[in-house]
Amino acid sequence: MDKQNYERWKEFAIKMADRGLGLRLSKSRDFVRECVVEFFEHLESDYIGLEYPYDGWLDRVMGWCNTDYHPTHRDLYGHRESGGLICDIANEFVDGFNTGGGYDEDSEYQRWDELWGSRIQCCLRAGMDVVCDDSGVIGFSAGDLKRMYPDGVPGWAGGGDKRWSEGPLHGPYELNGTLAEMADDAPILL
Repeated sequence: MDKQNYERWKEFAIKMADRGLGLRLSKSRDFVRECVVEFFEHLESDYIGLEYPYDGWLDRVMGWCNTDYHPTHRDLYGHRESGGLICDIANEFVDGFNTGGGYDEDSEYQRWDELWGSRIQCCLRAGMDVVCDDSGVIGFSAGDLKRMYPDGVPGWAGGGDKRWSEGPLHGPYELNGTLAEMADDAPILL
């Protein structure tokens, strides 16, 4: 990932928190947005531009679960190091906001994670997948992207001439048109 894709990822994730999730209450939108913005502040202060073991880390980020190995760094066992995976960094970060008592077995923890954690991670993951790879995040519609970019979806985020598929998630995908041509409620795979 280069700096331009990083900025696009950040922009997309924040716009997703602002307009893409369809949260009706501004207090809910504000909370999700605050967490997404804080995630990027955390990433910038703790990972990007730091020395060993993360120097050049951003250049090695290939996707949500893929960070290439550093060409020379080794851990104490002589294994090549990659630095943090975005998925692990995001999980740890979001868990820090969780107000539940215990970990996975705690129902309060799980309720919070279902209500807030999944929304925060969804914004981060969708943005990453749009700029890095085509692995895909389900649960969005063409209208979500149109709401995020009311003046037109940029080409890098699927606007312009990019063809989208509508319909079922399993089986053959049929490319049905550009985002502008699709109905707002048409499901899309980011």
